[in-house]
Amino acid sequence: MIEYNSLNTSSMLHLFEGQTADEVWRQAAESIRAGEGVIAQPSRAGVTYELLHTCLAIRDPLQRWILSREPALNPAFAIAEIVWILAGRNDSSFVNHWNPKLPQYAGRGPTYYGAYGHRLRRHFLTDQLDRAYDTLRHNPNSRQVVLQIWDPQKDLPCEDGKPCAEDIPCNIVSFLKMRRGRLEWMQILRSNDLLLGLPHNVIQFTTLQEVMAGWLGAELGSYCQLSDSLHVYKRDFGRVMGCDKYTLFECV
Repeated sequence: MIEYNSLNTSSMLHLFEGQTADEVWRQAAESIRAGEGVIAQPSRAGVTYELLHTCLAIRDPLQRWILSREPALNPAFAIAEIVWILAGRNDSSFVNHWNPKLPQYAGRGPTYYGAYGHRLRRHFLTDQLDRAYDTLRHNPNSRQVVLQIWDPQKDLPCEDGKPCAEDIPCNIVSFLKMRRGRLEWMQILRSNDLLLGLPHNVIQFTTLQEVMAGWLGAELGSYCQLSDSLHVYKRDFGRVMGCDKYTLFECV
């Protein structure tokens, strides 16, 4: 039986790469199941099994749907969320219509505090997507195109260590670069739930990558995602690993 926390490999960079998002997701799930470098970590929402410093590299961002996830993703909600993000909105009613369970995770107010589209297009009083397009159109060699989501004045925890809101953004920042006529995208996340978060994050940001590439008349490069904490909640082990049990040990 694997003793989590017993292996001194938590500081390693874990790399999973493949042609499709589904292939990469399955590699990450298998790595957590195997246990090497995995940390049993308590959290306010329950115990997680965590891989630190994990990079997921998808060679074809158009192959963005993670088909191995059970239950399957709701395509209507995923598409509606993309429209919501591109419009720069933060109202909760629109996305709640397509996913009534969302308030359980993001709060029950009229707006969502950490809404990615609002953060990218309105929150910092700059439309970052438009600005990125203008920059790369005039200077495709630029290394300065950074899309900022995290706001330290609002998102850092309170002095007592408690979260300052229910909907703190997991996505922090995006790096965009044009290389050899292809738009490369690096996405950085502070926290990433393998079952609930990662499949949607990949759809969200590879779609933004595709839209930006279309604006620029560029081809798509790779999509890379650096998840500083990639984790599975103990309650979700069976769903992720495709078995009826609720501990990783029994799923092996």
